Amino acid sequence: MYEQSLVKIIEPIKKTTISRLNKGKKWKYGYNKEHDVIVISKTGKIGEIYEIQNLKIALPSVPVQVHKLQGDKWSRIEQPKELSRLKNIFDWRSYPEESKEQWFDYIDEEFKRREEGFWFINNGKPTY
Repeated sequence: MYEQSLVKIIEPIKKTTISRLNKGKKWKYGYNKEHDVIVISKTGKIGEIYEIQNLKIALPSVPVQVHKLQGDKWSRIEQPKELSRLKNIFDWRSYPEESKEQWFDYIDEEFKRREEGFWFINNGKPTY
């Protein structure tokens, strides 16, 4: 069977060090020179570390709640039809104020996903 070789999970940092720094939420977003990893977590905690062509990337730790998509694999989350008609900020500004309020939670969630990333179950495994 074909084995993916571009990406691999590595353990360049002792688990006790990761655990200690996770407990205090001490991981800073960006490049960590001491451990030679790029931290993409903004919560101060990291999980698995991936190596992609000698670039080490520390993913955020797996959250308690992981989104389960239909079919146990990635699928696009459809945008509401009312919002798909809006093409730019000017369209949004001309949208009726009383109609905007119903979309604030949806918009906030999408910005949160963009900022923090998105965890979902893929073939029974949490995937970032």
